[in-house]
Amino acid sequence: MPRVDYHIHTAFSPDCRTPMEAQVKRAAELGLDEICITDHLEFGLREWMGHETDFAACRRALDALRSLPGAPALRFGAEAGISCTPGEFQRLTRVLRETRFDFVIASAHVVDDTNPMEPDFFEGRTFPQACRLYLSALLEGLERLDPALYSCVGHVDFPVKGRLRLGGPPASLRYEYAPDHLDAIFRLAIGEGKCVEINTSPFSLMEGRPELDWLRRYVELGGEYVTVGSDSHRPEQLGAGFGLALELAREAGVRYIAVYEDMRPRMIPIGRF
Repeated sequence: MPRVDYHIHTAFSPDCRTPMEAQVKRAAELGLDEICITDHLEFGLREWMGHETDFAACRRALDALRSLPGAPALRFGAEAGISCTPGEFQRLTRVLRETRFDFVIASAHVVDDTNPMEPDFFEGRTFPQACRLYLSALLEGLERLDPALYSCVGHVDFPVKGRLRLGGPPASLRYEYAPDHLDAIFRLAIGEGKCVEINTSPFSLMEGRPELDWLRRYVELGGEYVTVGSDSHRPEQLGAGFGLALELAREAGVRYIAVYEDMRPRMIPIGRF
């Protein structure tokens, strides 16, 4: 059974201290077939001011690890924070155009100058309201992003992770919380030949089995494939939840899991896993 992880961070990211070599060695130990390093391309996040990923150095480090015994296929990617100011967005798109990535996740990490991983994002809002606010920012970023510059839409259920990390009660992003926002995101991505990500990082924080009814809606609107990523910042997180993500994808009717090279997707039929 092929195993892949398409959302991994290393010490090149402002929020990670794990050396890239440690992530690649762990992937080799787990017998993963293919991984993508997706360090943060992020401008405007208050806590990261003055710290930006050096993608040229990141690429050199990744290339040096390709000969590591047992290493999986290694892809060079980025997680681009698209919910930034117009000036920061121009910088972001310039980096995306000038850097030859294999794969780019379009994500939102700033909403009205607030990080959805922080308590003030949820203060004075119900959880459905927080989800709608987040998805609105994600949609706005996608609408202004050149489709040639990204591969998939990252963690549409990001507020779930924030709420659970902060010790909140059990939560899932339910389609009924933001049907218009989710439909708009899915239609835009599908129309541009892109996909959505199943991000497994909240799985270990949840009580019971994750509910991804939004993924069923994505399939109903014509979505056929997804990427799967652990959002790993530590080696022990690598590859986590892949089996469960695959099960949820099958149940939703997803046909393929995608892997990428030079921004071109290769579809692996779900039946092969």
